[in-house]
Amino acid sequence: MYRAILTEQPYPVKALVTFGTDVLMGNGDPLRGKAALEALDFSVHVDLCVNPSASLADLLLPAATCWERAALRPSLGAGAELATWAQFREPVIQALHESRSEVAIIFDLAMRLGLGEHFFNGDVEAAYDYELAPSGLTVQQLRQHPIGMRARGETRFQKYAERDVATGQPRGFPTPTRKVEIYSTHLARGGYAPLPVYQELGESPHSRPALAQEYPLVLTFFRLVQYCDVQHRNIPRLRRQVPEPFLEIHPATAAAGRIQDGEWVILETATGRIRLKARYKDALHPGVVATAHGWWQGCQELGLPGYDPFGPEGANANLLVSNDVIDPISGSVPHRSQRCRVRKEGVPA
Repeated sequence: MYRAILTEQPYPVKALVTFGTDVLMGNGDPLRGKAALEALDFSVHVDLCVNPSASLADLLLPAATCWERAALRPSLGAGAELATWAQFREPVIQALHESRSEVAIIFDLAMRLGLGEHFFNGDVEAAYDYELAPSGLTVQQLRQHPIGMRARGETRFQKYAERDVATGQPRGFPTPTRKVEIYSTHLARGGYAPLPVYQELGESPHSRPALAQEYPLVLTFFRLVQYCDVQHRNIPRLRRQVPEPFLEIHPATAAAGRIQDGEWVILETATGRIRLKARYKDALHPGVVATAHGWWQGCQELGLPGYDPFGPEGANANLLVSNDVIDPISGSVPHRSQRCRVRKEGVPA
């Protein structure tokens, strides 16, 4: 998307509407992303709070919380008992002030754009009924049973062997050949290798030896269970548990750089650098360091600072990740193999 906005290839992108997300903090190459968002003719962000991405929007709209809007769960998850249980929850309270649900905004926008026929002519409940149709349930039925209802459903084995009424042939699998495909005909048609082929990492001692020599460590990432990705560092009870951004490093690797446990360090890749606190971890491979993304919020109650999401004095780990080397099929970015180096703060690079 960033590339399409900035280059207009493969087509121009002039406007953007985002809901409850933070694209700049949650994805690689945030500086390029910032330039892209600033280049848009018009952008709208719908959210509960102002995050770094929302701060660049032309218009910020208040989202209703989950308790201020209706919600449908056609299924509660995997397994026969949960997969066939559906629930519809009415709003616990009416939406406060000018907040609205994302679904209401999307359906109204579709109507204004002349796309109503694809959005049930603006009728959200009709859309919910359509979603429920395979189960045989309706929203009205679920309203009468707030704890939920069980839909018709049974586990069928060997569905691939069932006969297609139209052809009289076995249904097979949902592949072009109707068989289990080890050789992917979809990939072959797209010009890609139809069988798995090993490809060296974009940044490795073999593919880029000079880069690996300059950046001898491998950076990987983990999640902090206290926080939901880039959120909740402003909540005192959670921030007390993890008050500062940190980098896990093997004691032997730290000793080589004269880095003490708890000292501030600079973590660098060819793309950027950030500032973190070192935390020794014996279980880590000496050639690997690890950190978590998502640091930007401050916590006023605890007097703990926020962090610049776009500068080297901050702790936005996605500043270290480039979107230039991506998987050609899925478009996924390698967040587990960045070449990096670590030095004590104040020591020249």
